[in-house]
Amino acid sequence: MVFAHHAHVFPEQIRPEGTISKLLDCMDAHGIDRAVCFAPFPHHMAGAGMGNANAWLDGVISSHRDRLAAFGSVNPEAGDAPLEVSRLVDMGVKGIKLHPAAQEFAINSRRARPFYEAASDAGMVLTFHTGVHSAPITKTRPALIDDLLFDYPGIVVTLEHLGGRAFRDEAVGVLQNHRQSDGPNVPGRAYGGLTSVLAVPRSHPWRLSAEETSDIVATVGAELLIFGLDFPYNPPEHPGRLLREIRALGLPHDQYELLTGGNLRRLVG
Repeated sequence: MVFAHHAHVFPEQIRPEGTISKLLDCMDAHGIDRAVCFAPFPHHMAGAGMGNANAWLDGVISSHRDRLAAFGSVNPEAGDAPLEVSRLVDMGVKGIKLHPAAQEFAINSRRARPFYEAASDAGMVLTFHTGVHSAPITKTRPALIDDLLFDYPGIVVTLEHLGGRAFRDEAVGVLQNHRQSDGPNVPGRAYGGLTSVLAVPRSHPWRLSAEETSDIVATVGAELLIFGLDFPYNPPEHPGRLLREIRALGLPHDQYELLTGGNLRRLVG
């Protein structure tokens, strides 16, 4: 089963090419069985005069739960962030998407500590954007996420885009630093998100070559890597190219299965 991470979805009024129906069409076209959807960031919904993003997502995927899983959206520095984590737990949501550059917060912000404490208590998967994104790169450095993993033992993280080209080695270091020795069922607390790093132009700031990708698989292990779509920010044909490039790495079947769905199923069910 192919289970993809990292699909941004939106109400049609905000981004018509990023609706649930468009995502399902994309999945059908490329043989993707399941996907994790991210709620829009609060500023998206506020700008369109709409309500709570997490409640919206919970409603629109209610008839598609066999194929779609939800990750919530929270402003970590907001005063009600811990309460929003509790609401997500009540909805059965197991993860939260965080984008320090787009949401304009620092990963190590003191004001975000109550959020991280609540996420740790809830055992949340925190999916972080890492890599340059037209914002101070000090906000998205993987080393800051390394600190969080020591400070908040209940969280698991994914480092999307593996730090980009600028911080790739640092991201790999975080994955290695939090590897666990409890066997294949609990291989670590930090995962690398192979999202918009393959099947993208050479000029892309997060791109990995096939040789670099193979080296990372050999370095950290397929059990700590998760492929993602970055829907709808890539062209419609991107998922097909992405899966072809992953297959072309020539990984053993069990490693291919982990990377394209097994690891994500272990994290979110």
